Amino acid sequence: MSHGSRIGFVVFGLGRAGIIHSTNLIRNPQATLKWIVDIDEDKAKKFVKENFTDTQVIAPSDMERALLDPTVQAAVVATPTDMHEDIVMRCLRAGKAVFCEKPVAPTLEAIENCYKEADSQHLPLLCAFNRRFDPTVRSVFDRVRKDDIGNIQVVKTTSRDSPLPSEGFLRISGGIFHDCCVHDVDVICWMLGEAPHTVFCLAHAFHAYIGAMNDVDTIGVVMKFPSGAIGQIDLSRHAVYGYDQRVEVFGSGGMLTSDNQSSLCATYFHASGSTQNPIKFSFPQRYSEAYELEMNHFIDVIKRKDDLLISKDDVLRSFTVVEAIEKSFQTGQPVSL
Repeated sequence: MSHGSRIGFVVFGLGRAGIIHSTNLIRNPQATLKWIVDIDEDKAKKFVKENFTDTQVIAPSDMERALLDPTVQAAVVATPTDMHEDIVMRCLRAGKAVFCEKPVAPTLEAIENCYKEADSQHLPLLCAFNRRFDPTVRSVFDRVRKDDIGNIQVVKTTSRDSPLPSEGFLRISGGIFHDCCVHDVDVICWMLGEAPHTVFCLAHAFHAYIGAMNDVDTIGVVMKFPSGAIGQIDLSRHAVYGYDQRVEVFGSGGMLTSDNQSSLCATYFHASGSTQNPIKFSFPQRYSEAYELEMNHFIDVIKRKDDLLISKDDVLRSFTVVEAIEKSFQTGQPVSL
């Protein structure tokens, strides 16, 4: 495949993430969005019409039409999580490179099998940990790797969602641990370049209907790493003031932070003090650039211009740690890995 050719894509699922990826593909000069596969065909057709594209829309029962299309080289899997494994495997067996929202599959064994299939087909499989592609978070990582702040002692993340996700979404999300906490685990392990040996978690459901789903909405996690570093995660499903996303890395020679971003970088100073604009409302606004860069990276990998920045081992590591964190919450005890 030439470096200048456009990559044909099929997108599975036009939900929250699917809309972001589809919009970015339509705008991307390196890509052509050929197909959208979604159970709500009317919604998908409306999206296509509003974006002035000739993308074809089909139901999941007709997905073979897209998989058999020789002009499609890649698939984006953004369906409810319980459908990921089947679609990933079908796409790989059809010869399509796969970009998948996390989790790739519901178990370690199933994730391993997906990556084995990708290897056997000589195709890339990218699990979409989008925060790694955020320029601010990436700049913190780069400085950590350059030893700018010496020996890393503590990494803290704060991730508080906005707005509170709908009850319908929460029921298909896979739960807060694998839906949300896995992002923070990935960032901390990525920053440190290692997995923790011990984790401890406390959590609570302040929203009764979330508790009725056997889920929680607020989590506190502490992790201890072989290097001696301590990781801390502060996670909530709902912050009324906006999408609260912070990373702090403390070392022997200083500290690095990735702070919240406002929609406008302006401050109003007056007699009573000062007023700042609210932070960005939700994840599509906060990580808009990360989503674009993530897709550009995937296209570069398909064109053999880059290597995958998120490996099978990275994905398995984060999944294993999150499983241990959830077990700690359930048992009320620290869990060793």
